[in-house]
Amino acid sequence: GKINISVINDENEILIKYIDNISAKSKKIIDEVFSDDYDEELNKDIGLNLNIVKLLIEKIGAKIWLENKENSTTFYIRLVSKDRRTNKRL
Repeated sequence: GKINISVINDENEILIKYIDNISAKSKKIIDEVFSDDYDEELNKDIGLNLNIVKLLIEKIGAKIWLENKENSTTFYIRLVSKDRRTNKRL
């Protein structure tokens, strides 16, 4: 396996980019987890951890999405920077 992680930090947000060369079978599971009609009860063991991560990230107001390509999958996580949160609350 090959993993590439990069972090891009600007004034307002932090973007984490995670690239993995996962198998086609795993890509199908990931697509299901990120769909709006994912059913935790039907998919108890398949992708549950990833679904929990997705829900936690969305709970803090961040965004997560993915981009599937033939030989890799890229996950993006966009977080609000601390400075922006502070400024927004004032």
